[in-house]
Amino acid sequence: MERFEHLSMVSFLILGLAIVRFMTSWGSLLARNIISHDLEEEEKQIKKKSKSEMISRKLDGFKKGNKTRHLARASFYWVHSLLLFMIFFTMIIFWWNAYPLNDVQFMPDEKWNLFVYLLFLCGPFLFFLICDVIMPFNVGDIDIDLKSYYYKHSKLIIGLIILLQFSFLANLLVFFKEDITSTKCIGRIVLIILFTPLYFTKNTRLHSSIMCIFFIGFIYTIIKYHIYT
Repeated sequence: MERFEHLSMVSFLILGLAIVRFMTSWGSLLARNIISHDLEEEEKQIKKKSKSEMISRKLDGFKKGNKTRHLARASFYWVHSLLLFMIFFTMIIFWWNAYPLNDVQFMPDEKWNLFVYLLFLCGPFLFFLICDVIMPFNVGDIDIDLKSYYYKHSKLIIGLIILLQFSFLANLLVFFKEDITSTKCIGRIVLIILFTPLYFTKNTRLHSSIMCIFFIGFIYTIIKYHIYT
C-alpha cells in the first residue's frame, strides 16, 4: 500500500460524511414540500366530496386529527440554492482532483509529512463544517425560510468558504506545484477577494451579484479544466 492510500482514508471518510450530511439535509427539505403538498391535495379532494354537514364535520375531524401529519414547508432562496449546487460539485471535484496524488512520481512518499497531511485534511474538514451549517437540520414541524436562514448565518457560512478557498490555494501550491501567478491560483485569490465583503454585510443585492459571478466562474472552470482539458 502506498503512503497516499493509507493517509487518504481519513480524508475521504470525512469527505464522504460531508456528502452524506449534505444529501440528508437537502433530501429532508425536499421531502417536507412534497409531503406537505400531498396532504394539501388530499384535503382538497375531501372538500370536493363534502356535500352534507355530516361530511363537513368529518372533514373538521380530519383536519384536527391529522395535525401531526402536517409537515411545514421549506421556502427556497435562489442565492442559497446556487451556493448549495456549487458546494456539492466542488466536493466531487476535490475527490476527482486528488487522484494524481496517488502517483508516487507525482507526489513521492518522502514528500509527505504531518504538516502536508494536515493541509490535505483541511479541505474535507471544512467541507463537513460547511455542510453542517449551510442547511437547517432536524428542525421539526416549523416553516423554513432559507433566505432568512442564509442571511442569519451568512457570516459563518461565508467565513468557512473563505477558509476553504485559502485551503485550496495552499493545496495548489504544495501538492500541484502551481506558481502563485498561475491562472488557478489567481482564480482562488479573486474568489477570496470577492467573498470577503460578503462576510461583513447582509446586503441582498451584493450577495446576489457576487454569487452570480462565482457561478459563472465555476461553470467556466468546469468546462475548461474538466470537460475540455
